[in-house]
Amino acid sequence: MLIFKIITIAIIVTISSLVLKQSRPDIAMLISVAGGILILLMLFNQFSSIFKWINNLATKTGIDNSVFSPIFKIIGIGYLAEFSASVCEDAGNKSMANKVILSAKIIILVLSLPILNSLIDTIVSVL
Repeated sequence: MLIFKIITIAIIVTISSLVLKQSRPDIAMLISVAGGILILLMLFNQFSSIFKWINNLATKTGIDNSVFSPIFKIIGIGYLAEFSASVCEDAGNKSMANKVILSAKIIILVLSLPILNSLIDTIVSVL
């Protein structure tokens, strides 16, 4: 199963990073980032399955792709921001991690405005 591979990689990366943290903190950080990227690459098929399902849902419901496009972007921004913030925190820069998360929240809010407008238009047309 995929989760066992991911857990194995995470444990190996964590132990390697902890061992190297004292003598080579720069290498330890690179190992952590590389492990995180490797795990994300392993999840690529899972992400594509989700996107296919959402596209299928859009086709079946007849909802315009202009509504689903921001949803894909919002999902991507959320995951990338969380990953980046974790890397910043691992490097000991919690302040930068908080700024990444705040920036992602603002970008997500801006991307969600067309969806909110569409929802409001639908509600108004029903009333």
